[in-house]
Amino acid sequence: MAQTELQPPRKGNGGNNGDDHGRWRNGGDGTGGFEHRISTAKLLIYLLVCSLSVGFAALALIYILRTSDKLSYPFTTPKSLWVSTAFIVMSSFTCIWAIRAIQRGNQKMFSAMIVLTLALGCCFLASQSYAWWHVRQQIVSASPAPIRNLFYVVTGIHAAHLFVGLVWLGVLVWQSRAGVYTSKRKLGPELCAVYWHFLDVGWLILFTVLMLR
Repeated sequence: MAQTELQPPRKGNGGNNGDDHGRWRNGGDGTGGFEHRISTAKLLIYLLVCSLSVGFAALALIYILRTSDKLSYPFTTPKSLWVSTAFIVMSSFTCIWAIRAIQRGNQKMFSAMIVLTLALGCCFLASQSYAWWHVRQQIVSASPAPIRNLFYVVTGIHAAHLFVGLVWLGVLVWQSRAGVYTSKRKLGPELCAVYWHFLDVGWLILFTVLMLR
């Protein structure tokens, strides 16, 4: 009786090894598809940031065109905006430290820095609330004050977007406590960092415009 010669499974399209390799290479269940999703997510966040930048630029331009109204109406830009600016700038630094920590796989430091970033963001909103109250106290007559209303619009729109960022940070805090993020799974924090830094830069531009005399 002739002995049957056992042939090793061929690599490529035949056999489990070939199927697995093809699946990973083509992105079905492997790194190819994962890397594609990362690229798509980053592209979307950058497109979002670009579109929001256009809106913030329009607000800044409108406010610049109406700056002369400060001479006609009883309005003074609140000095507390300096405090708000300090809070949001510090929050960008803590956000950077958080991303660096998770890139090194330091989950404990990442969690602490994200919590601190969230706290500083809340302090920013609290400071903005005080600024709105201060502007409200400047009303000494019933005459209309377009520049005051525009101040509310500019700072209010930025605050609304920052609130979205705070919710996102809150989700990161909750997930970081569960150990979700690692040095290899950090897309969520990185996307949030891009959005948060955009809010920081956007505020610095708006703050400069708001302080114009």
